[in-house]
Amino acid sequence: MEDNESILNYFGKLFQNVVELKSLGEKISDADLSTKLLRSVSGKFDSITTSIEQFQDLDVILVEEVLGTL
Repeated sequence: MEDNESILNYFGKLFQNVVELKSLGEKISDADLSTKLLRSVSGKFDSITTSIEQFQDLDVILVEEVLGTL
């Protein structure tokens, strides 16, 4: 993610990649997508991503919840 890029714009790009991977037969769970999103956003979100990783169960959190928090 670039520093001046919005979360929604970045997620749109990430989601396009997920759609392409799924069309090739790759299985990607919400947990995988949430983890990728949290680890790839710009540094200005570090405190928020750290909080989510510490206090939420990443195996069950929905991508929509992560986006809403960011």
